[in-house]
Amino acid sequence: MSNKLDNFPVSSKGDRRRRYNWDEWRDGEVHELVNPDDFEVPVESMRAMVYRYASNAGLSVRTAKTRAGLAIQFINDEPEKLVDIEW
Repeated sequence: MSNKLDNFPVSSKGDRRRRYNWDEWRDGEVHELVNPDDFEVPVESMRAMVYRYASNAGLSVRTAKTRAGLAIQFINDEPEKLVDIEW
């Protein structure tokens, strides 16, 4: 038999939507996300999350794997902010 709860339980891991600094990262600047400081999943998984976030937000993004993690740059309506990502 099931139990009825008054409130939905809060996850001990927190809310993933708030785990990442999307508002800060989508400013058009190049950000290097350092593993495990900024994310705790494999780089390929984080890259997929970045592209999914961009798609859901109606933005474009470019990424590059770095020694420390992942470089990302959300592309908004300010093309003068585009810079080359050094390898």
